[in-house]
Amino acid sequence: MHDEFRISVELQHGEVARLIKALEEVEHSAGHDTPTPRHVAVSHDAGHVFLYVDSSESAAWARDTVEKLLAELHTEGELSSWRWHPEEDRWEDASLALPTTTAEHAAEHARL
Repeated sequence: MHDEFRISVELQHGEVARLIKALEEVEHSAGHDTPTPRHVAVSHDAGHVFLYVDSSESAAWARDTVEKLLAELHTEGELSSWRWHPEEDRWEDASLALPTTTAEHAAEHARL
């Protein structure tokens, strides 16, 4: 999966459009001196905005950017960071480590 990380922002329903517009403005105003990830996909559903990126560094950038935008918009949102777990085929908390050893991989497959 190309988009391995997801930042989820839970907002009051009316604030979703404002955040998406602010994110679009960031995309359009980014200059060559502004470090931005190459690929950030944005979607929304009800009171949530989702940002999908392909690295932990891009996820950190996206989260920081959203926090700054929320402050500028004088609104609050609950942010969470997720990582795609390819063996379990689901999103999980990005702070949890993926399996690295043969035994850990076997345990993941056994749970499925």
